[in-house]
Amino acid sequence: MRLKGDESVYIESEEVKIVDVGYGSNSFDIAKYFVGDFAGEAKNDYTTYTSAKNGEAALKFINPLLLSNFAFTFAVGKDAEVAGMDLILTDYYDRTKTAVISLNDENGEANLVAINGVSSAIPESWKGKTYQVTYDGASVDFNGLKTAVDFGFSSDLCLFELRFRSVRKGFPFNLSALCNQPFGAQSYDDVKPMVSAELPPVVVSVNDEFVTDIPKVADVLSPSKNKCLLTVYYAESDDSDIEIFSDVNGNALRELPANVNYVIKFTQYGTYTFTYAYTDGAGKTRELQQLVYVYDLVAPTIRFKEQPNSTIGVKVGEEVKPLEVVVDDNVSKTENLTVWTVIYDSRDRFIAATNETFVLKEKGYYTIYIHCKDEGGNASFVKYEVYAG
Repeated sequence: MRLKGDESVYIESEEVKIVDVGYGSNSFDIAKYFVGDFAGEAKNDYTTYTSAKNGEAALKFINPLLLSNFAFTFAVGKDAEVAGMDLILTDYYDRTKTAVISLNDENGEANLVAINGVSSAIPESWKGKTYQVTYDGASVDFNGLKTAVDFGFSSDLCLFELRFRSVRKGFPFNLSALCNQPFGAQSYDDVKPMVSAELPPVVVSVNDEFVTDIPKVADVLSPSKNKCLLTVYYAESDDSDIEIFSDVNGNALRELPANVNYVIKFTQYGTYTFTYAYTDGAGKTRELQQLVYVYDLVAPTIRFKEQPNSTIGVKVGEEVKPLEVVVDDNVSKTENLTVWTVIYDSRDRFIAATNETFVLKEKGYYTIYIHCKDEGGNASFVKYEVYAG
């Protein structure tokens, strides 16, 4: 399907032939986005598809869709003669992988569904009402009843086919929406495209690295046109100016093509804003955004300069200097690390806390904890045992 006035812009589809849907003209026909064994007629709020054959009848949608944004809203007559329908999703890059979501009417009550052949009952019939089936990448939702499932596709991009079983010629069904797009004669291409990508964690540690994902984009009606763009902003605090951040190779991440992977190293505390922006052939833009908060989440390292092998003997009433330790941190300078000592007796009672020497006034066993804390508040410790006699 080519965009009127620009022959270089088109919807790509290797599975079905290119169909002239009249996009961008007065002859636009939304019903033609499905091809196969049904004749389609767009009405005000929905499109009616009528089977042109007996037995099994199928329809294929002409454009790729996003698996995590999939939704199919339809209506089949309460007394319609149909054994069942299959919603078939196919991995766009690995056509050997498919997921089949079935609605069955084996007992005449139309209250059975299945996912890849695993059947279950639903509390109400899927016939005789407007019914919706969705998938968000983690679970299938049958009109409000969710079932967790991972289809294991290689990416979020998929193809869609609809198949009805045991129908008669003239069998109709109504389609009111596909994904985020209403599907009727009064529907226009004013719905934003769909974008998905693996986003960075909301909270990361300073100096962590993240490799950006290559996003997947789709639009139910619009021709493909532009590349998805990535922008990364950085702000040290709420009161700070916003800056464009750069990847490890020095690329300023401002509206760069997102079809390559960028390595981001979070070298500074603050807030990072990742924005994927895709504009479809009709000029509508969808943004996928994630805020990332960068803190120092790594505790400093602390070790004894000379590791004690056994309990250390000291004298009651004499000043004792804690064992010497070596400290280091991934962010804070050594001189900015706080080191202190805490002493407990053999009954775990607090005796003292100090950053210098200490005195044990009674005979017995004691545990000496040496703590280290960095500027981010992360702390670690080592301990050893002494006997005062």
